[in-house]
Amino acid sequence: MDSLPSTPARISPTSSIMSEPQLTQEGEWRAILPNLLTKADFEALSDRLGRVVREEVAQLRADLANVEAHMSVAESETRALRTDLEHTNSTVANEEADLASLTTWVDDLDNRGRRLNLHVRRVKEGDPAEHIPDTLKRLFTQVLGGQQIPRLGIVRAHMALRPMPPPEEQPRDIICCLENYQLKEDILARPAAWEPYALRIKPYRFIKTYLDTPYKPEGPYAQ
Repeated sequence: MDSLPSTPARISPTSSIMSEPQLTQEGEWRAILPNLLTKADFEALSDRLGRVVREEVAQLRADLANVEAHMSVAESETRALRTDLEHTNSTVANEEADLASLTTWVDDLDNRGRRLNLHVRRVKEGDPAEHIPDTLKRLFTQVLGGQQIPRLGIVRAHMALRPMPPPEEQPRDIICCLENYQLKEDILARPAAWEPYALRIKPYRFIKTYLDTPYKPEGPYAQ
């Protein structure tokens, strides 16, 4: 009769579970675990991070408020500058209108004055400047057939503004401004005004002063 198989030898749990490499790994974990972050560490880190974020957000809000304040000031200054510019443009426009009106007025005065001017040619030079009006008064009286010319009828009179020519050349014109345009027209309407008369040896002729044509020595009465 065969004998029963023998009972296998019992293996120790300790020897089968805890091998030498496992013991070494467990020791390493035991050494690492004390250095790992705990829940308290995470809570402290979260609090610190939240505090930093809140501080940065507060700083950003302060900077934004500062920028908004500067923008408000800049917008106010821009509106003020725009108002000043509009006022300046209005003032300049008014001044330009005034200047145009003044220019027109001055031109009109100049034209009115020139319409009263009369050139008298070929009157012998030699009288002092203050005696020229009296010379013209005698000349105009002669042209008007004895009609007396009041002293105030001649506002001013002077020789043409250029150097005195030599005696053999034609004398300078006398330029006079009459008191009124009618006196000028009366003188120019007389045929005697356009004929050579002996006055102080040299003959004379009258020349109108036109507004649109500057006076030139050339012309039908230059000789």
